[in-house]
Amino acid sequence: MSARIVAKNKEESLMSAKSEFSVVGLAHKLLLTAEEQGYTPELLNNLAEHPTLFHDMLQVQLGHSDIKLLQYIVDCDAPPFVPTGCKVKKHKKNGLFMLEPAKIETQVKLWTPDTVGIDGYKLYKELKNEPVLNVNILDHFLKYKHLIPESWKPKNIFFWGTIYDYQSGHPCVRYLFWNTISAEWGSTHRCFYVNWDAFSPAALWRMS
Repeated sequence: MSARIVAKNKEESLMSAKSEFSVVGLAHKLLLTAEEQGYTPELLNNLAEHPTLFHDMLQVQLGHSDIKLLQYIVDCDAPPFVPTGCKVKKHKKNGLFMLEPAKIETQVKLWTPDTVGIDGYKLYKELKNEPVLNVNILDHFLKYKHLIPESWKPKNIFFWGTIYDYQSGHPCVRYLFWNTISAEWGSTHRCFYVNWDAFSPAALWRMS
């Protein structure tokens, strides 16, 4: 084999290795950036298995398409869900409430009373003139759990806009909570005679 052929093969090998290194380096950079933006391995795998998603993203980068954030509209005037053993005592209508995924923590204020440890009866009176949200928002969160802020996990979020009468005869209010055993969001209720702590805030509509 001539020296010229050997040199050519060596050059092609180096170019191939350089190209491979560039691709690997770019892929690593892309994965790191995707992780920073909230991508999970499942979401990345979904992209790989659905090439049309890449096509749609390309159209956005080329300026041929726009990204429109989804808005979730909740009818807070609609009749609420009624758990077994309960009946609706009071349901404060809030009209149409538009939830924006990127602004949930701005739209929904978590309010805790100055006096921690008071029972539900006193707390209900304190919230009488507050813009409390009803359980239609709670059930919407349960339907679209990806909307629930991560910062809510340590708390029990109460929706005082809807009050139920429990079968025991005591009034109660439903709340949203993170189940650490099953690692998922759920809902149950608490009767008024129980004392409230600092980790049991009320969900209020933050009026601008």
